[in-house]
Amino acid sequence: MTESLPNLPDPTTPDPQELDDVVVDVDAEAPEEDAPTADQALRYYGVDFDVEGIVRRFGRGDLIVPSFDPAPESNGEYEGFQRRFVWPKKQMDRFVESLLLGYPVPGIFLVEEANRRFLILDGQQRIVTLHAFYKGVYGPTGRQKVFKLENVSSALKGLTYETLAEPDRRLLDSTILQATVVVPRGKDLEPVYRVFERINSSGIKLMPQEIRVALYSGDLIKLIRDLNTDPNWREMFGPLNTRLKDNELILRYLALLEHASIVKEFDWDRGAARNDPERGEFVYKPAMASYLNSYLGRHRNLNGLNGDELASEFHHVVAILNEAAGRLTLRLDSSQVNAAQTDAIMVGAALAMRHGASVTAESAKVSINALRGLDDFRSAVLDSTSHAENVNNRLKLAYEQFASDAS
Repeated sequence: MTESLPNLPDPTTPDPQELDDVVVDVDAEAPEEDAPTADQALRYYGVDFDVEGIVRRFGRGDLIVPSFDPAPESNGEYEGFQRRFVWPKKQMDRFVESLLLGYPVPGIFLVEEANRRFLILDGQQRIVTLHAFYKGVYGPTGRQKVFKLENVSSALKGLTYETLAEPDRRLLDSTILQATVVVPRGKDLEPVYRVFERINSSGIKLMPQEIRVALYSGDLIKLIRDLNTDPNWREMFGPLNTRLKDNELILRYLALLEHASIVKEFDWDRGAARNDPERGEFVYKPAMASYLNSYLGRHRNLNGLNGDELASEFHHVVAILNEAAGRLTLRLDSSQVNAAQTDAIMVGAALAMRHGASVTAESAKVSINALRGLDDFRSAVLDSTSHAENVNNRLKLAYEQFASDAS
């Protein structure tokens, strides 16, 4: 039922899920409304580990480096957020050689868990390389190779840890790696999120949702992962995104639906809603990343939410929107998914149905066409999209359009 909707370029690319620009969020870095306070400062301390001790701790599971996976399995307090091991063999060799030559190397960042184990915030590549060198093999299980130094000076070429000269082996064992250990303040993980966002120096910079998978693991993250497999949602978004941008859009929908359901009761007066003593803290305030973190923090294990109802509502909404407009539901003037348009249309449709509107594929098609041609709506999804006024305005416009067009 998309014949009257405008045609857009085919969004298919050789590897669309690997591109950083599959989803466009033109104002993702909008500033916070409130600056962090001294009470939100992190506690941290420095500690020196010798290389042999690092390898030993890693081997017995006291240092955790979960591999990133959209559906990870983890025994740790946080689920995996580090990306897959990406160093080529040459870089692994050069790192070991640097230690043997006494060159300075970057420190590592750890997060202290409640059970006194450490989650590796930054330093995965270095620690995995050292563990592999000490073990004598590298590579994935079933395809492992002997770890011989190859891309190094002639004096070290062909050596393994076991065949190193004793003085060199002792030097490597006792070489110090400096670690900064971050200690979360109770359950408030927002400061840890900010630390990772700033010091993240892995081979592939992590996306915000990838960090959230680690810090806010729980029933809500699992629910979002399940919703992401909905066939109608997949048709609208496209291939699974390995950087979790599709997961993040679902999170935005859930979080902003909570905001919209509150603010509508105050006639869309965001200021009045924020002054509500019971629910004011749930009302959106910039930046978007922090707002999504706070939503996950409140509802990490579906606290205060009915997961079954949210899932049923999501499946119903995306089924109607997919039939109405397909991929154009999430796109405006290009083949890229527009994050602001996505959250507005999905929240607007869901909220209209919550308030009794009979939204059908036919009426939704009319609503989407109308919104796409509305100057105020276009402004709110193309400019300063994370600013509070524009967020509130586009949700209001979408709700009113779906409610009025409902049959």
